[in-house]
This record gives sequence, C-alpha cells and structure tokens, in this order.
Amino acid sequence: MGFEQTYSKRLRLERGLANEFSSCKQFLPDDLTKDKDELRDRVVNNSIKYALTNGLLRTLADLCDDSRLNGSSVNVNISAENWWLLVSLLNKVDKKLDEGDLIQHCIRCYIQEMKVKRCLP
Repeated sequence: MGFEQTYSKRLRLERGLANEFSSCKQFLPDDLTKDKDELRDRVVNNSIKYALTNGLLRTLADLCDDSRLNGSSVNVNISAENWWLLVSLLNKVDKKLDEGDLIQHCIRCYIQEMKVKRCLP
C-alpha cells in the first residue's frame, strides 16, 4: 500500500462473502500478484472507489449532496401508503446501517465484477 495513511477496522462479513474475500485471488489470473494481503487491501479500497462511482453508494452520495437545498419547491401528492413506506425505510436505515454494512456491500459488488470479468474492475 505504501506510506499513505490507513484506517484499520475489523468487520464482520457474511460467511460466504468472507470466504470469497479471503481467497479473492482465485477469481484472477495467476500473474496479477503473489501477495494475498496486498491483493485484499487493493480489493477493499478499489471496491469502495468503485461503489462511489457506480450503484448504491453513488445513489446515496447523490441523494446526500446539497444541490436540493438550492433548488425549486414543487408540490407533489404522495399516497399515505407510499409515504409510510418511505418513512419506515428511512427509520430502518437510521437504526441499522453502519459503515460495516456499506463496506460489505462494496466488497460484494466488486467481487461479483471480479468473478464476471476475471480481472480487477
């Protein structure tokens, strides 16, 4: 990884995903790298960068930016059922989601890409 600053975190991953992540070299050609720890570090950091430009984390980043504050007000009619579903989803996310869940999602998506492409995306 070099001399850049790193943050060490112990995560609990789903068992199947933890096995795939621990042995992610199996999805790649032999000539890529020999050091398993370096490859895992590369995969986890690439997966976060990849998720921020594709998929769920990009959507969350887009939803959390400040552009809506400077926008226009528009009146909409939302059914009570749909409003309740949105509010209950936000309450669940607020209570249960943490950085470990987001990192797990990133790794899962990235390893799926590795399996399909047989290379680091």
